[in-house]
Amino acid sequence: MNAFGRISLLFVLVALVGIGLVNADNPPVVPPTGTSGTGSTSVVTTLTSQLCGIVSGVRTVIGVIALVMFLVGGVLYAVGHFMPAAGQIKASMQGWAMGMILGGVIGVILVILAPFIISTILNFGSGLSSLAC
Repeated sequence: MNAFGRISLLFVLVALVGIGLVNADNPPVVPPTGTSGTGSTSVVTTLTSQLCGIVSGVRTVIGVIALVMFLVGGVLYAVGHFMPAAGQIKASMQGWAMGMILGGVIGVILVILAPFIISTILNFGSGLSSLAC
């Protein structure tokens, strides 16, 4: 595995750890027993708050990763134009750059679609009209 592969693997691992730890300091709030309201309402409220936390985490982490991929891909593509055309370095560097730019585009699509995906999941399970995040 070359240096770019190791760096990208490290980048993905750090992103996955970041996504998993987004709400580590903010545990779910479960209302005590004996409070007013039904148990299903408190479960739906807790579920909604957790899913809103996932949407917030996706928007934050994946948005930053997409921005970094756009920047690094643009720099690699620009540097690739200065490489000599005789070797494979120019083609491989431009391939890496286009892959990073495409990864950034996919990240932006995920950031845009995350609220809709989560609200669809929530509506399917509980029959609520909309997710208010």
